[in-house]
Amino acid sequence: MKLAIALATLLSLASPVRAQTLLPLRTVDGSVITSKNDPAAQIAVPPTATYVGAVRFVLYGTANCEIHLFAEADSSKRVRRLYWVQFEEYLPEHPTLKYLPTPSYSVLEMSGLHFYQRARFGKSSDLPRTGSDTEQVYLLLKANGYTFPAETVNVTYKHFFAEMRKELLLMVIEDMSMLGITFAELVQGGAVQPSWTPIAEQLMARASKVFSVKEQPSGSK
Repeated sequence: MKLAIALATLLSLASPVRAQTLLPLRTVDGSVITSKNDPAAQIAVPPTATYVGAVRFVLYGTANCEIHLFAEADSSKRVRRLYWVQFEEYLPEHPTLKYLPTPSYSVLEMSGLHFYQRARFGKSSDLPRTGSDTEQVYLLLKANGYTFPAETVNVTYKHFFAEMRKELLLMVIEDMSMLGITFAELVQGGAVQPSWTPIAEQLMARASKVFSVKEQPSGSK
């Protein structure tokens, strides 16, 4: 099994923001995000999480991207769990681009919607790609005084719609130390160990209950 370092863990260092930031289109009340369109829905995270903030920008010149972050952290604002909600859609200038399911993702129904899911783990010591959504997440956390643990696990959920031109991405990121395991135990000789499989299954089962997605009539208040 080829080791895939999770995008969400590439958050230790970053270069200055190069993406143009815009005002968010969605609103937040407590632990609930209200999106009037694309998709029209209310998305809730656990009420124990604190809202970090939002960023909206054009991703790699091809897609509108809006990210909202909620965090559970210790007294020094070191992240224990991060809830990442991302709205994305290809720009009209790129009419042929579509989102495609990745073979490594499995399928599940969550809140009545069709999602693709994947669990990953990694270290927080690599540079995120310049202009990426991961870079924007890192910078938003840093601007609000949060830091990442050295090793993390995460589960990503992707829902595609509007003829595969739009995407709702949900991600849960956790401090790996809370599971009582280390990166070194999961990777030996450059290979992911079989012990990762039951851990990933447990993570996905638990994370699938974290988010609540309630569809709304388009344009509703």
